[in-house]
Amino acid sequence: MSGYPLYAPVHKGLRLALGNLSNHISKMNVENQDTVDAFVKEFECVAGILHSHAENEDTEIEPTVKKLSPALADRLVIEHHETDELLKELEGVVRKLTSSAPEERKEISFQLYQTFNNFHAAYLKHLQSEEEDIQTLLWANLTVEELHSITEAIASRVPPHHLMEYFRYMIPAQNLEEQVEMLGIVKKSAPIPAYQATCSLAQEVLSAEEWNDLKTELDAVV
Repeated sequence: MSGYPLYAPVHKGLRLALGNLSNHISKMNVENQDTVDAFVKEFECVAGILHSHAENEDTEIEPTVKKLSPALADRLVIEHHETDELLKELEGVVRKLTSSAPEERKEISFQLYQTFNNFHAAYLKHLQSEEEDIQTLLWANLTVEELHSITEAIASRVPPHHLMEYFRYMIPAQNLEEQVEMLGIVKKSAPIPAYQATCSLAQEVLSAEEWNDLKTELDAVV
């Protein structure tokens, strides 16, 4: 790494979220309504994050990329359109699954498996493209302060309740140093109830040992 990681924190969370969905789909007993309901709840949360993330990038990052490299900006637009269409197709299959009787779901579940894998592969390739090509372009042309400003602008666009949905995947996907940096910012800048809610979420999604290590570090942040 040679600069401020604009993409890494959220992309780590997205990779974890998609990995969880992949595992859920592979193991899901579609004749069990509770299992299907749990999957749909998780899927809708992740899909909402993905739509929000793409919109935020289009608004806060794409204009800068367009000024620096129109060709890369055009490719970014195409990738966002392609992954958005694949996500919409996947959402359609999920709706088909939920509207079908349990005994009709076996064939649909295989369609879901294939459609998700197609989307997952394309999306992972897109994330890597952003981290390798777009990030390198931004490192070469923007200061750390300017990159921080982009992060802050994106964060300001996300409602607090939706930010917690992001954190549900971002926190466990990061290493301790990254967790301390992210939650330390929350501690310093957010209202106390918001920080307490974030810590409660962290305690929920981390192991007891991981949470204890994080709490020790956060207690030292002033």
